[in-house]
Amino acid sequence: MNLWYWGARIPANASEWFARLRAGEASSRTDAQFREWLAQDAQNECAYERQELAWEVVLELKEDSEIQRFIHQAESATVSPDRHLPLWESAPFRFGLATAASILMAITGLLWWYPDSSTDDLYTTNTGEQRTVILADQSQMMLNTATRVRVVYTKSLRRIYLEQGEATFNVAHDKEHPFEVSTDSTKARVLGTEFNVLKSRQGVTISVLEGRVEVLPAIANTRRASTYHAVLSEGEEVVYSDGQLSPIRVAQLQRINAWHNRKVVFQDVTLEEALTEFNRYTTTQLVLGDSSLRAYRVTGVFRVGEIQALLNALKEAFDVRAEQKGNSIILWQTKVRNESITAQVSNRERNAATREPQ
Repeated sequence: MNLWYWGARIPANASEWFARLRAGEASSRTDAQFREWLAQDAQNECAYERQELAWEVVLELKEDSEIQRFIHQAESATVSPDRHLPLWESAPFRFGLATAASILMAITGLLWWYPDSSTDDLYTTNTGEQRTVILADQSQMMLNTATRVRVVYTKSLRRIYLEQGEATFNVAHDKEHPFEVSTDSTKARVLGTEFNVLKSRQGVTISVLEGRVEVLPAIANTRRASTYHAVLSEGEEVVYSDGQLSPIRVAQLQRINAWHNRKVVFQDVTLEEALTEFNRYTTTQLVLGDSSLRAYRVTGVFRVGEIQALLNALKEAFDVRAEQKGNSIILWQTKVRNESITAQVSNRERNAATREPQ
């Protein structure tokens, strides 16, 4: 193959992209092309991750005594001692091809035997549903509403792929087998025990409830590897969005602890932000019909999915009128209000909704 052509053409599939990115430091153009290829089809990310998994499994085989024996036999049979026969007709060469094929079959067989992450290791929740999963190593994974997670454990790595939604991980200690949670852009490597990952339209938020977590690019071969890196301690979080990592900030532990108890907490946020969070838990969506409502600020705690309780609070605080249209509830301003208003719930309900950070 013409090497110039290989270097100039845009890879067309996961295996070609994997080879290109592992060949050396990728240019900004290559990195942009790769991210564009990932965005073309949700299956592209899945296919690339399978390439990474296959590579990791193959690396684990390199010290296997049987594989080493096959490789040694193949290497010793590459030169024909029979000067009268072409190399490809000699018995040693044919034996070398056979042993090489055996090595390939052994590796392929192991990859085929390995659990398929799209079936046995796929965990999901529907809208409004939550689920707790105990993994094989006794690590605990708590899935929030509308979440999709794939689990891939190899001999050397415990890897979780958060495809959508939010999950909290309480990780069993095992320094010989690192625990990583990846999205399409960000990877969290566990240095402690408990942390939360939220993947939303605003980006990926990683929050540490206990211990320490290292944050780095999901794909280390691209230029993104040098653009961000952070180590978070208990009570800290970062957000990755639009190719940038935010400064480390105080984690929203109250929000995380609230959803663990099937509640939604708002602390002086705009009504628009409050509805976006509340809508994650219900198929009936609350929509602002009046743009003037966006600036109103809300503080309160509500049970997940209890739409009527929220509507009652909004009517009392903002004099909001609700109109049902199919699977949407449109909120309108009944009359103009000039004063600054904050929706509140009782202190008793607020205290019962969340637990204090450990």
